Amino acid sequence: MKQAIFNRFSFPFLLFLMMSTVLISCAGANKEKVDASMIGKEVICPVTGEKFKITQHTRFVDYQGKRYYFCCPGCDKQFLKDPEKYINQMHETGNKDVDSVNGKRSTDNEISYYTCSMHPQVKQDKPGKCPICGMELIPVYKGSENRITISEEKIAVLKIKSAPVERKALIKKVEIPAKVVKDEELYIIQQELLTAKTSSELLNSVILKLRLMGFSNNAIKMMIEEKSIDESFILPSQHRAWLIADVYEQDIALIKTGQKAKIKFSAYPEKEFSGIIVAIEPRVNPETRRAKARILLNHPMVNLYTDMYGNVIIESSSGKSLAIPYSSIIDTGRRKMVYVEVKPGIYELRSIKTGIETDEYVQVVDGLSENEKVVVDGNFLLDSQTTLAGGQSLLYGSAEEVKEMPSEQPQHRH
Repeated sequence: MKQAIFNRFSFPFLLFLMMSTVLISCAGANKEKVDASMIGKEVICPVTGEKFKITQHTRFVDYQGKRYYFCCPGCDKQFLKDPEKYINQMHETGNKDVDSVNGKRSTDNEISYYTCSMHPQVKQDKPGKCPICGMELIPVYKGSENRITISEEKIAVLKIKSAPVERKALIKKVEIPAKVVKDEELYIIQQELLTAKTSSELLNSVILKLRLMGFSNNAIKMMIEEKSIDESFILPSQHRAWLIADVYEQDIALIKTGQKAKIKFSAYPEKEFSGIIVAIEPRVNPETRRAKARILLNHPMVNLYTDMYGNVIIESSSGKSLAIPYSSIIDTGRRKMVYVEVKPGIYELRSIKTGIETDEYVQVVDGLSENEKVVVDGNFLLDSQTTLAGGQSLLYGSAEEVKEMPSEQPQHRH
């Protein structure tokens, strides 16, 4: 009877004893001293993906014949929950060539150059000290120049969030100042146009003047067909008035003849007027950096006075195109950059070309593909991590000095 009871409970007990022994072996390994030969060597933490140097207090775990070192207390416990997850993660992030026992990299991941964490513009082919501040130079490995790996814990702390690149119909609102005009120049040209109908040579001369003022062929044709002079050029009325708007140089590409415009006058704050852009002069004032646009206002139904100021609102649509949230862009002044989430915890610094900008979104002309993810929150904090890791931080303009914008694996500092 006793033998039967023993046999009934012996197997589970032995299984529990074996598992306990393994866990105790792993956990207890931290009580062992770090080999003196390993102190000072650089390795990568399998949990955070960060480089650090081994000290006598570094925690480690022996697993499947290999020893894994951890940058922070707690990483070893996290590793023991699911060792295969973190080992596979090391392979996915390009760290598969790291030998966790001797802390060396294979020739497939050789050092590209050495740099300073405070002065990333410094690049040398040998280890040493920064010629600017005297700090020890940090190695930058080939294949990881434009990427940075962040642990789940840091992602939470930095509150990093990503959003997909999507196709959107962007509408850009352009606001430009305008005023009701007494356009004597256009009034005289129309007089010339009516008298030049009998002479093709004079007619061509007047047509050229109108083209220089930005009138299209259709607009000129309509003016030629007029049998009398349009007095609204010099005398605005309740039925017809002309405005001249000053188009800023950066907005010229968004405004075209034939577009509808909404106009607001301070004299009539509750009323919105509708006009149409008839002509845009093909020249920019060298002093104001603005171009003149003539806007026709049909049937305002109120008294508008010469030199009365108004605010013109024009909506320009790009159609459906790739777009990203405005908050995702880091503008260096020379280039526009984003951090692309390659995989959870892995971010790639990338230069992009943009088009129309709205209050919330920016059109992407080149550099991104649909459904890729870009960092929209925490991107400036993420950029600061590249500085700590010896990377090319955009905040300090150092990324402008490199062609391929390296952003290295972060180095953990205690």
